[in-house]
Amino acid sequence: MDFSEAAVGKSGRIGAGGVGGGGLEEVVEDTLSFEEHLLDFHRAEHEQRMAFMSQEHLAKMEVIALEKDIALLKRQKLVNELGASLKKCDNILLTEQ
Repeated sequence: MDFSEAAVGKSGRIGAGGVGGGGLEEVVEDTLSFEEHLLDFHRAEHEQRMAFMSQEHLAKMEVIALEKDIALLKRQKLVNELGASLKKCDNILLTEQ
């Protein structure tokens, strides 16, 4: 923002030296008001970004939990298959004796 943008106040008048202007005080007041609005905008933007990151984190944690469940199911399947294979081996050994 340059000085000419800050000089145009809420009323749309030129603040410093303009017709009916409030002088430097109005320019300073308008500049501070603009800075407050800019700060509010950035604060809201930051809050939205933090909320999004929080949701993203929760989604990632959910994916990790699902991947863990899938890995446990695959492990259980392999354990069951191994148990069945061992049982077959035991049966073969028992019949050969």
